[in-house]
Amino acid sequence: MLIVNAPKTSKERKQFLGYEWSSAKGREGIKYEGGETVNDIITPLFDTNDPDNKAKINTAIKRNFINETTDPLPEHCHYAKLTDMLNFSRVSFDKIISLTPSQNTKIETQHPFVKLGDEIETIETGNRPKGGVENITSGAWSLGGEHIHPTTGLVDLSTPKYVPLDFYHGSTKGILQENDMLLCKDGALTGKIALLRDELNNENAMVNEHVFLLRCESQLKQYYIFNFLFSLNGQSLLRQNITGSAQGGLNSTNLREIKIPLPPFQIQQQIVDKCEEVDQETDQAHQTITEAKQEIEEKLRAIENANHEMKKLEDIAEKLVAGGDVPKENFSQVKTDKFSIPIFANGVQDKGLYGWTDIVKIEKPSITISARGTLGYTEVRNEKFYPIVRLIVLTPNVDLTNILYLKHIIGRLDFTDSGSVIPQLTVPKVRTLQIPVPPLNFQEQFAAEVEQLEAKITEAQAVIDNATERKNTILKKYL
Repeated sequence: MLIVNAPKTSKERKQFLGYEWSSAKGREGIKYEGGETVNDIITPLFDTNDPDNKAKINTAIKRNFINETTDPLPEHCHYAKLTDMLNFSRVSFDKIISLTPSQNTKIETQHPFVKLGDEIETIETGNRPKGGVENITSGAWSLGGEHIHPTTGLVDLSTPKYVPLDFYHGSTKGILQENDMLLCKDGALTGKIALLRDELNNENAMVNEHVFLLRCESQLKQYYIFNFLFSLNGQSLLRQNITGSAQGGLNSTNLREIKIPLPPFQIQQQIVDKCEEVDQETDQAHQTITEAKQEIEEKLRAIENANHEMKKLEDIAEKLVAGGDVPKENFSQVKTDKFSIPIFANGVQDKGLYGWTDIVKIEKPSITISARGTLGYTEVRNEKFYPIVRLIVLTPNVDLTNILYLKHIIGRLDFTDSGSVIPQLTVPKVRTLQIPVPPLNFQEQFAAEVEQLEAKITEAQAVIDNATERKNTILKKYL
C-alpha cells in the first residue's frame, strides 16, 4: 500500500497543500503558493502543467491504483505491506489500520550485528535561539532537515540559515565538524542522512533540534555507517524505528538500539573505497554539468553583446498562438510528455460541444513559452501536440531561425513586467519582444555546439541518478 503523510506544522502544511485560508479583513479567501490562481499553485501534491509529473504525489497514487510502483517515491510518501499495518497479536481482531506500520527489515549478511549506540560515540541534537532564525542573516550556520538532500546524501547549503555567533559559542551540543553525519529526526525527511565532506570550509556550523549529529571516533567506521544508513536497508531500518502519531520521528533511545551488520576492518575499507569511487564520479558529474552550463551561458552572453540584428518575435514566427482549455471528454487523451496535452484553444464556443470549435493543433516543431507560473520557461516540442491554456506557442520560420537557438535566446528574455496584477504573458506582449537574430549559419553552429554540451549534461546527470543504486549494489556484494 502507498501511504501519504501530511506534515505536522502549519508552515509545512501550507507548503504541502499549496494554499492557505486568509481571514485578514479585506483580503479574505484562499491564498495560493506560487501565484494568484489555482493554475499557478506550487505543491508536492500535483503539477498543474503536467498531470504525470513523477515527482508529485498524485502520480504515485495513480500508479499505485494500477499496481505500478514509483521509484523514487515523491516526498511524503512510502510503501508498506497491509499485513504490517494490522495488529494480529490480539485475540479480538479490531481491523484498525496503522499508518505507522510495523516492519521487519531482513538483511542477508555473513557478518555480526551490532547496536548503533555501541559504535557511534556522539548522538546529539542542537537547538536554536528563542524566536527562531528566520530574521538572522549572518553568524554560524544552523542546519536542519531542509539542508539534507533527500536523495544524494549531500548537505545542501543553497538556502543557509544562521544563529548568532555568541549563541553558537555558548552552545555545548550540536557543534559540527567535517565528516559528521546529519540524520533528520522528524518531519517529512525523517531518516534521511547526509555526510559533511568539505562543505564547512572552516565555517562555524551546528545542527538544530530537528537533526541528529552522529560521530564516531574512527573515520573509517563513520564512513561505513553512513553508507549503510544511506542504503535501502539502512533507510528501511530507520523508518522501522519511527515512533509517534502521524509522521512521528526518531528518538535517540531507539536509534541507539538499531542493529546493523558490522564487517571486519578490511571489508569496511573495501566498502568505503568503492563508495568513494562512486562519490568521486558523482562529484565529477556535478562539475561537468556546472562547466557545460557555464559554457552555454558564455556563448549566449557573447551573442547578446555582439551587434546582431534585432527582430520582434512576430517577425521570425510562422505561427504565434496561445493554448486553450481542456474539455472534459478529452481527459482520456492526456499523454505522459510534459505539456503534450490534447486540448482546445480559446475560440467561439459551440453550445453543442463541451469545449471550443477552434482546435489549436501544433503540427510542426515549435517552442512553448510558459505564460503563467514560471514565466518565460521555454521548451522545444518536436512532436505534434495540443498546447494547454498556460502556454504560448511559437512555430519559427525555419528560413530565418534555428529552433534550438530560439529556445535558449527566448529563455533569457526578461518576462517579469507582465503588465497585470496576476503575472502572466499574452500573445500581444510576446509578439513585440525583440531578440538578436544572427545569420542562420551562425545560429546552426551555436545549436550544434549546445547540443554537444547538453548531451554531456544528460550523460553526467545519469551518473548522478544511478549513484544510489550503485552503492546499494556495493553493500549487497560485501555484506
